[in-house]
Amino acid sequence: MRHASIALVLISWGALAFSQPPAPTPSKTGDQNQPRAQDIEQHAVQGVRGTDQAPLFVKIVPSPKTPEETAQEKRDRDQDATNEQAARQANADIAKFNCWLVIVGSVQAAIFVLQLVVFGYQAAKLRQTVKLAERAERPYVFLGAINGYVFPDSIGHRLQERGTRATPLDQLPCVKFRISNNGHSPAIIQEIGTALIVLNNGLPATPDYSVCFRRPGELILAAGQVSDWLNHLNDDPTFPSYAANFEEVRRLYSNDTMFVFYGFIRFEDAAGEEYRTGFGLRAMSNTVPNLFHTVGGKNYNYRT
Repeated sequence: MRHASIALVLISWGALAFSQPPAPTPSKTGDQNQPRAQDIEQHAVQGVRGTDQAPLFVKIVPSPKTPEETAQEKRDRDQDATNEQAARQANADIAKFNCWLVIVGSVQAAIFVLQLVVFGYQAAKLRQTVKLAERAERPYVFLGAINGYVFPDSIGHRLQERGTRATPLDQLPCVKFRISNNGHSPAIIQEIGTALIVLNNGLPATPDYSVCFRRPGELILAAGQVSDWLNHLNDDPTFPSYAANFEEVRRLYSNDTMFVFYGFIRFEDAAGEEYRTGFGLRAMSNTVPNLFHTVGGKNYNYRT
């Protein structure tokens, strides 16, 4: 065993010595120690290939396709083109549909606005009709027949008619009047205010109801009913009477002075709604008893 090991070592040494090249001669040693520049550059390029500085590119050459694969690719391209065309057509159809939706929506909105206008107009007409119906059914109270004994000759005429039955009140200026309900429902008279005045400087723009003689109504007038005669006596001592002197009488019959009878009537309907009627009248001296005509305009003559 020992001899075998020694033989193996000797064989190894022999093989190593045989594999070494022969020693260079002195003349060629210097040439071999100087490598060529081309070999150095080629070695440098081979040393860096496949690294970050010089990556290695591998080109994969596809294998040839079979006729079946070529036909399948053509069918796939045709299908993709068909699908793309269908998608474009679908988008165009959707856009057209949306456009029609906008048009239909706009028409519906216009119809809705028009309906609102029509409904508003109908509602206004309905309210107007209801209001007119309420007005038609409400009571309307007016000053009816009126006779006056305010001028001296009228008062004297009344005294002659009364004869021995004349009283001191018969010497006072007096206005007799009636009120009538020209509406279609009962009127509950709440208050009547009247005034008989003599004016020397024209009629005021607005009536002064503070000087009116006020009497509670306590009177119900049915539709179309007329009240009995009501009297207004002026017991103001400064008011001209039958005992007026000639100058006063002459002035009373001139245009400088006028007798004015004005006032108001306050009443309610059956539902408790309150209304008011105003009147303003001027006595005429050329008739016995004295007649009256309207004065004062809307400030005196009105109804609510």
